[in-house]
Amino acid sequence: MDQPSREQVRLILDDSVIRARKAVDTRIRKIYAKYNAKGLLKSGATIKAVVGAAEEIGSDFIKRCVDDVAPVAKDSEAFAMIKEAVEGFLKFIAKKVDSTAELLSDSEQRIMDSAETLYLESERSLRRQLEIHRFTFTVPQGITIPQATPSRPTSTPTVVKNKGGKPLAAHWDEMWAAVAVMLYVGDLQPKSQADVERAMKDWLSKNDVDVGDTAVRERARRLWRRLREAE
Repeated sequence: MDQPSREQVRLILDDSVIRARKAVDTRIRKIYAKYNAKGLLKSGATIKAVVGAAEEIGSDFIKRCVDDVAPVAKDSEAFAMIKEAVEGFLKFIAKKVDSTAELLSDSEQRIMDSAETLYLESERSLRRQLEIHRFTFTVPQGITIPQATPSRPTSTPTVVKNKGGKPLAAHWDEMWAAVAVMLYVGDLQPKSQADVERAMKDWLSKNDVDVGDTAVRERARRLWRRLREAE
């Protein structure tokens, strides 16, 4: 990523952070007003509402960062900048949850402990959502996936049927992201190219995307080669 692109990405992320923080502050004020009117401001219901709102806004924030940065830069450095922005936003949310917890009396310690658990689960969920996009930002640097061009004419070209409703390219991107997450969390530990190909086919099948074996095998071969090189 060159310097102009880096500066543009930084501006995009700074703007997204400001918008997300304002959205959290506005939402929390409304939650306080709502539960105070009900006499529940110092209850666990308030914290649950705050955590739920923060996770919802955080999810939108991650999506917006990815959608706005990708057209400018789609490499590992760009993803690192997004991750830095997300981590900063998570710290901001944590402080807001702590502030809400301080509203509770000492007799509500059990609820406070429950609220902390609830927040940690929300934080892990947001980090998982971010990690889903990691492969999207690293594939262009290491794994280029062009459609194979046959060296000679063939009378039986690979048939690619798109039953999922989205453009086929979008399905490939989502498949790569899903495979990246499986590799990252350890659900996919391939011992051969066939294991990679099987995982890809399973995802495509579950998402009603019908593609030819050749198209999948080519992608599996490229990923398997990269995995072996990284060992």
